[in-house]
Parts: sequence; structure tokens; C-alpha cells
Amino acid sequence: MSIASGNRPTRLIVVAGMHRSGTSAVARTLNLLGCALPGGLLPPVSGDNEAGFWESRKVTDIHDRALSSAGISWDVPRPLSSAW
Repeated sequence: MSIASGNRPTRLIVVAGMHRSGTSAVARTLNLLGCALPGGLLPPVSGDNEAGFWESRKVTDIHDRALSSAGISWDVPRPLSSAW
């Protein structure tokens, strides 16, 4: 997310946290306060989050690929192997 105001430089705000920790709610709140959201947000999911998610699909995909390359996933936490 970024905030641009007049001649001041654009600022980048990164909301980072564990899955289901409130990052989407924080991102949406910052958006309502004037921060721009990235394009390509995760779509709403019927029965889970009809209002939508406020995270970038590209960033989520990068995180999922990184976890997969380490042989883990967000919902099955394990220690990273020393080889990774």
C-alpha cells in the first residue's frame, strides 16, 4: 500500500503477519484511511469471506511457492530443513 501527498515522496506500508492473524482487516482499515491497495487482490470466498480479502494475489503466490519449496505450508507448520 502507498500514500502519496503533494510533493512528499510516496511511502510504502507493508502489512505482514501469519495467516488468519488480522492482516486483511488491517490492510482494509489502512485503505479506508487513504492508503492505496495493490491491484490483483485475492477474490472473495463464499461462506468464508464474502467481503473479500485485501491481500495481493501475487505476494500470496510468492509466499506459497516459498513454503512449498521448503516442503511446508501455512497450515502444517514444521521446522525448516537445514538443506533449505
